[in-house]
Formats: sequence, structure tokens, C-alpha cells
Amino acid sequence: MTTAIALPVISGHEIAIDEHGRYNLNALHKASGESANKRPANWSRTDQAKELIGALQDQCSDMSFAPIESFHGGSHPGTFAVEEIAVAYAAWINAKFQLLVIRTFIDYRTGRLTQIKEREACTLTHQHQRDLQKEISKRVYASVKPEHRRKAFPAIYRHLKDRFGVASYKDIPESKYTQALAAVESAPLEGVYIGHSEQPVHADGIWLDRIAVNRIHCLCCHFDAIHRIFWEYDIYGASKALGSPVGVKMIDHIKDGTSPSHHLQRLISGTSRYDQPRIS
Repeated sequence: MTTAIALPVISGHEIAIDEHGRYNLNALHKASGESANKRPANWSRTDQAKELIGALQDQCSDMSFAPIESFHGGSHPGTFAVEEIAVAYAAWINAKFQLLVIRTFIDYRTGRLTQIKEREACTLTHQHQRDLQKEISKRVYASVKPEHRRKAFPAIYRHLKDRFGVASYKDIPESKYTQALAAVESAPLEGVYIGHSEQPVHADGIWLDRIAVNRIHCLCCHFDAIHRIFWEYDIYGASKALGSPVGVKMIDHIKDGTSPSHHLQRLISGTSRYDQPRIS
């Protein structure tokens, strides 16, 4: 099923686009949440705005429409402007809002907003539902005393429903499966259903109890989600295009962290639920 997105959305506000592909600056102003002194009319009076509009008019003299135009009344009132002007206006509001606008426009033009919507419309597959059930059982039987297990199961399912805002764990978006696994491990059971156990020390290494193992697994799941998002959404390329050093600074940490994360997950999954794994 394909879910089309007609308009880009910023901070819950749809940004209207006219037949020439120009963006509604008034909608951007509402999305920014700024006061009236940041309205498009005030920006258009600045020297910077006049210089940019003049340059665009000179370069696009053969265009059949103006780079910026205001409409009073009618079905689509407001000030509409081409993308270059819309981004410049967002920068005048503040740099943080400008980055949000740029990223939204990039996702809109490349179709990523539609892809995201499609992924979120798909709930967990039957296999992932079953895998989630197994992870819940694994945590309960490994960590919770027998007399408390009957109450621990619904507690974790409630945590999942609250965490993802769904009526049933089956309604969790498929794109958030990894986050759901991490949520199972981070469900707050300590001190309620789980007996506090000490961490015995061994000469060859430190022995961790099941609670500590669950936390390590939770961290690994979150790291895997960050790793997937970084490459899936091309954070490196997007930040480089914006002149930001974020992608460059993140890429080495993500590469260096992948192998230890996978090693820890293999170590944890290879232990019996009745054993205490040793981290040497």
C-alpha cells in the first residue's frame, strides 16, 4: 500500500505549495512558533531579502512567475516563494529552524517523507511479533522470581504500549522493531519484581547478573538502531552537504562501535538464561 504525502510538514504544520512549486512563508512562520515580528512581510523589508530577491529575478528573468509573490484573499492566501527564498527566510528566523526546513525540504523532494510514512504504516510482521514475545519471555524467566512472573508479563506489555502509543504491541511500526526490542530490556521491573542480586567477582573477569546483561543488551540494541538510521538516511552525506562536521565526527565512532556491539550481543545470546555470563 502506498501512502502519498501531498505536503511537507514541519512541527505539525503543513507547508502549502502552489502550482509553481513555491512554499508558503506564512506557514513556515507558524511552524517556527516565533512572534509576529518574524513574519514574512518584515523579512522582505530587510536589505538581505531585497538583495536575494533581486538576484533571483535577474537570473530567472525568463520564468513565467515571480520568485516571491503575495496573495490577499482567494483560496490560497499568503506569501509564496521559491525554495531558495524559503530557506533564507528560515535562516532569518533562526539557524536551528533553518536546518529543520532544509532537512524537511530534502526529504520531501527525494521522496523520503513518503517512504517514512509507508514504513510507519506497516506494523510488526508476524515473525517479529513472535520474536518480541520470545524476548519478553526470556527477560521474565531470566530476571523475575517465579512468584512475580504472572504480573511481570503484563507490566512489560503495558510498557511497550505506552512507549510507542499503540493499543497493542502488535501495532508497533515495523520500522521500530529494534527500538521495541530495546524497550523490552529497559522496561522498569527492577525493585518491583526483580530480586536484587550482587555481582560476584571472578579472578579471570567480572561476572554480571542478569539485570546488568539486560542493560548491556539494551545499549547494543540502541546502538544498532543508530547505526541503521545513520546509513539509511545518509546522515553523513546530508551533513556534509550542509557544511556540518557532524557526519564526519560520527562515522568513526559508528564504525568502531559496530564490532564490539555485535560481539557483546553474540556473547549475551550464547549464554543460558540460568547462567551469569562473564565479561573478560
